[in-house]
Amino acid sequence: MNAEEKAKDLIVKLMEITPDYVIEHNKVAFELCKQHALIAVDEIMQNIERNTLKGVKHPIYIYYQKVKKELEAMK
Repeated sequence: MNAEEKAKDLIVKLMEITPDYVIEHNKVAFELCKQHALIAVDEIMQNIERNTLKGVKHPIYIYYQKVKKELEAMK
């Protein structure tokens, strides 16, 4: 799965667990899910940083940098 597909997948998964009363306000629901996805990606990246040698960019870290960029670009 490429970074763009992963970003979309995260949003879809979060929308699935978002209460209906929030989804009724589609823009609010999307922004909420986007923020939650960004938080999750940041946590993943921080965990990788903590468990990787200093100065080494792990391929999964680079992948999640791309996912984060895709999420930030979503409107």
